[in-house]
Amino acid sequence: MTRIALVQKCPPIARPAILSDVIRCIGEAATAGASLVAFPELYFPGFHAIINRVEGEPLPREFLDAAEPIPGPLTKAVSEAARDRRIHVIFTMLEKGSSGFHNAAVLIDPDGSIRHVHRKTMLTPRIDDGVLPGNNYEVVDTAIGRIGILICADATCPEPARIMALRGADLVVVCSGDFRSGWTVEGHDLVERIWDCCSASPARAVDNCIFWAAVNGAGFQDATEFFGGSRIIAPDGNILAHGSFGGEFEGLVLADLDLTLRTRVNRTFSLMSRRRPDLYAPLVSNPS
Repeated sequence: MTRIALVQKCPPIARPAILSDVIRCIGEAATAGASLVAFPELYFPGFHAIINRVEGEPLPREFLDAAEPIPGPLTKAVSEAARDRRIHVIFTMLEKGSSGFHNAAVLIDPDGSIRHVHRKTMLTPRIDDGVLPGNNYEVVDTAIGRIGILICADATCPEPARIMALRGADLVVVCSGDFRSGWTVEGHDLVERIWDCCSASPARAVDNCIFWAAVNGAGFQDATEFFGGSRIIAPDGNILAHGSFGGEFEGLVLADLDLTLRTRVNRTFSLMSRRRPDLYAPLVSNPS
């Protein structure tokens, strides 16, 4: 069994407080027996500087000034915490790259080395205006299996998960920052409904025969409520752990993964074997 932990909470505001919080959460996850701990989207520097931005406005200077390179001082400190506690860490941050800024997630090995960086590919209007998109869906080998990472809107469409499954992922971790938006359809908050039906849906795990771990923030950033609802889902659709919905429900969401379940599900009833790539040309063609 492999135990994983999802950090369902929002970060503090100041950099020193965020770093202290990250180190504390890593320690709590390791103490709970987790081999991997994952943080929600943009844990550094958080959403407080951009959450009320009007679509099309430039990124606020305080937000950009907080960005750091990868590797850099921030990832060095997180890497040291990962090494000290011998745990895999997926840490999320605003990256200052050579050509601009990225919404990024960094996978750090228990020896403290940076194993992989995923940069958000499907950018969210208003939130990601001014951030550059990433361009890959890599899957990487680790001591606890083959892992892929998605960030928030990356998981709202089925294709990224399917690509990672085809590349041999055992586990896909989705790092999200989903909040109650006020955009309603039939009385339901649309962002929360998308989370429930897409980003944290058992269908993503079942369709691709993978473990699916979707972590969302919980708490408040500048009066906006991040609603939690983190889930860890097995390849057979079983929800192994489910964080409660609501900004008040902060904490770790833990589950034990039996990675042999993927083989057993595939052997019993393989959905992936039904693929018909010869019919999929419209998926990559421009609409008429």
